[in-house]
Amino acid sequence: MLSGDTVIIAAPSRGNAPPPEKRLSLSSLVTPKLGRRDGSTLDEPYAFASKEFLRRLAIGRECVFRVDYKIEAANRDFGSVFLGEDNLALKMVAAGMARVREGGSQQSPFYEQLLQAQEAAKN
Repeated sequence: MLSGDTVIIAAPSRGNAPPPEKRLSLSSLVTPKLGRRDGSTLDEPYAFASKEFLRRLAIGRECVFRVDYKIEAANRDFGSVFLGEDNLALKMVAAGMARVREGGSQQSPFYEQLLQAQEAAKN
């Protein structure tokens, strides 16, 4: 877990070679930002809690993912990650650990479900 909205997905290792990895940011989510290690910026409120929530959900578990869109200028892939039938982005929003990014030219295919989960979490 790099933050509350970005994960590194690793394939099972085979032999002595390191497993292939994929860095993926969850589509249409915004989470509190972690500060820099050098102390030049501080953590936003609940940044560590958001990251820890995602870590507890996903670390060491098998998942399925898909890339929903790419932003070439930032060299980032955005996608959806599923643990069984559970969509990680929906779980994050429903728990109040992330909010839905409004606007933007590209969105998650689950955007409407994310908005519904956000409204339910607010209530």
